[in-house]
Amino acid sequence: MPPSCAPGKLAPAIEDATERFTVYYGLWLGNAVRGELGFAREIAETFLREAQREARATECAAGRRLLGSTCLWQGDFIEAQANLVEVLSYDPERDREARFRFLADTGATARAILAITKWQLGEVGPARALIEEAVAHAIEIGHVPTLVAIYFYKAQFEMVRGDAGAARRDAEILVKLSQENAMTQFTAWGALRSAWASARLDDRETGAMQLRQALAAYTNQGNKLDVPFFQGFLAGPPVRHIRLFRATAQHGPQHVGKLLGIVRHCSGEFETHQELEHALLFGKPDEESVQPEGGQKAGELGRA
Repeated sequence: MPPSCAPGKLAPAIEDATERFTVYYGLWLGNAVRGELGFAREIAETFLREAQREARATECAAGRRLLGSTCLWQGDFIEAQANLVEVLSYDPERDREARFRFLADTGATARAILAITKWQLGEVGPARALIEEAVAHAIEIGHVPTLVAIYFYKAQFEMVRGDAGAARRDAEILVKLSQENAMTQFTAWGALRSAWASARLDDRETGAMQLRQALAAYTNQGNKLDVPFFQGFLAGPPVRHIRLFRATAQHGPQHVGKLLGIVRHCSGEFETHQELEHALLFGKPDEESVQPEGGQKAGELGRA
């Protein structure tokens, strides 16, 4: 199906509701992977709206998961959280069939996505608890696609945290599981995350070359989801691009300019990226008056 097709024009004639929502899921996933997040969100909203109108509880939970995922990818963390929180009360027995119709267990994946969202919003404790619950639940039910999906999100969670070692471990599990079960899309995602971690942990030039190769293989398949993140990483030093995304979500695009002002102002004064990152988050150890355009101190901005 072309990504520009609106869901309402494709599925209204499908009278069987089970089949219709399965079609919606396929359309949502295809658009999301291609980076067509506007269309993906439209499909997720249609999915949820029709599920609510028809009082289909399993599909309502799945719809909120899809909408929450899309909002997270769009940087709309507040709306993502609002939808994902609603999924936490789902009934795992009632929604067992969702694992087979919509790839993975609704509750486990919603928890993993919500963990990433809450970390972006600064809710560190709840985020850690949610990702641990998601992994534990996936292991408990033993459903392979759910395990694969959870390790995909777990690797992303560790990347957002800036823990490259943990991200690489999770990415390696993701690659292994997806290869063993012929889930090629997840293999490509895992390879990207593993290469990102290697670029952070090992020789940067070698790691960057591996990441470029993995990114080329990924985009050659028509994939665009997450591409800007990895392109941004390759374009400059690893100074936690995630902080820029968080600043945008919490304070608006103008706040990102202040962060970039700090980078321009003080990046030449530090021997390592870790020292620069510390200055971004907490201010310079010997001077807390680094002033970007707009007059806000680095320490104040990092704690915002």
